[in-house]
Amino acid sequence: MDIVVKVQLMHRSNTNESKLTGGIGHTAKERQKSRMNSRLFGKYVCRDTFSHAHGINRKTVDSIAKDILCNGLEPRDHGNKHKQTKHALSMGDVCDIKQCLIEYSKHIGVPVPGRLPKCKKNQLTLLHSDNSKADKQQLYNEAVNKRTVTLTSFKSIWNQQCSYL
Repeated sequence: MDIVVKVQLMHRSNTNESKLTGGIGHTAKERQKSRMNSRLFGKYVCRDTFSHAHGINRKTVDSIAKDILCNGLEPRDHGNKHKQTKHALSMGDVCDIKQCLIEYSKHIGVPVPGRLPKCKKNQLTLLHSDNSKADKQQLYNEAVNKRTVTLTSFKSIWNQQCSYL
């Protein structure tokens, strides 16, 4: 959505304006801002109407216009794009969970004989249903004293890394 608004604002910017301020008895200075006209269906509209028509806040339109002057027609970056959250699991934690699940399936799992319809993986292993995924997560947290993992993270890693179990 930002790119659409950027393109519309960029085509409506007054590039033919002089870069210097002027007037009688006024010293010429470089302009701090260039004016951007907003158009809808070929008619000039105020910035509030433009923002309402696109379903965004006026401050968002202002920040997009400011970003056009700084970066041009590139997509905007989120403020936390290059930062990793403090509670994010590292790749080592994911590998430890995967290894624990593989070892658990070797001891307790039963390989599926034959082939299942609509399933391309040959390594399918059935685990006993006496323990739920929550029980297996608690076993992992007790066995590994490095870092505790929440149930939702444990389930998502299980589905991503060991979907054949």
